[in-house]
Amino acid sequence: MSYVSEEELKNFLGRDLRDTYGRRIGRIIGLCIDDFGELKALQVEQGSGNLGQYSCENIVIDRDAVVLIPNWKVSSELIQKELDRVARRIQALGELLKDQQIPANIYEELRRKQGATLAELRRRKEELAEGLKKRMGQIDHQVDELIRFLVNVKMEYKAGIIDDKALSIACEAIEPNLKPLIEEKKDITRIAEKMEKPVAETATKPALAPLRTDEPIAIQLEG
Repeated sequence: MSYVSEEELKNFLGRDLRDTYGRRIGRIIGLCIDDFGELKALQVEQGSGNLGQYSCENIVIDRDAVVLIPNWKVSSELIQKELDRVARRIQALGELLKDQQIPANIYEELRRKQGATLAELRRRKEELAEGLKKRMGQIDHQVDELIRFLVNVKMEYKAGIIDDKALSIACEAIEPNLKPLIEEKKDITRIAEKMEKPVAETATKPALAPLRTDEPIAIQLEG
């Protein structure tokens, strides 16, 4: 994810912040700078006197707009990149040992460290998967509520209780909120399915002094 500079974001003060799916988060009113002069977050006025602060790690500039990337999407990208790096390191270690370019004891030490890193990434991945399930539940609840309201409005229209104008106002208010939720659910489903795929072992198996563990380290390389 590309770095967003303070100078770039200053041009967007007073403008809207929207998320990936087009939902309005609020109006950008300030930038949060730490004691070392580093840009850390956007300060956003969300209406009714509420203020929000959003990490610049979740912010991108898309053409002429500032866009907030959901936490779950940022986390999934980072975890996958880190898993890929660890997988490549483990594979490289195996190749170095096989080519006798590294002593067996050094190989075992480094392999253990990479194995510990891999275990921590797997733990973070499981936490993320639980978070995705929770978010999916929230989306399903919101979608059900919106659809239930629309059905009731259309039922009243069919029954002659409300007129065309009332129906139009209700549809214009509700239907634009359904699309972002449905698109977000599609993205979460895609990410969740990818995370649930079994991890294949592709690391080179060294010919000398293989590392002994209770459970083999299984990794998957991408790209």
